[in-house]
Amino acid sequence: MTDKIRDLRRAGFTLAAIADLTDSSISAIKSYCSRNNIRSVLYQECLCCGKPLNQMPGRKRAKYCCRKCKDDWWNHHRKEMKHGRD
Repeated sequence: MTDKIRDLRRAGFTLAAIADLTDSSISAIKSYCSRNNIRSVLYQECLCCGKPLNQMPGRKRAKYCCRKCKDDWWNHHRKEMKHGRD
């Protein structure tokens, strides 16, 4: 089970998705990942334009190269997100 959690998290699955797949609570999955230093995928390129990203140690992991790319990506993927205003 622990290998499955690690593999799913590194594949980019959210904590909620892993909890559903393993029939566990989200807090249990979050605690396990935190204790074992398991993190999600590290993005190498901007999700919107594909430019290389410069990940800064000790900072939140970047997914976009700039604010414009972040806004563009969210505007184009709003229907996929369950918390949009559509």
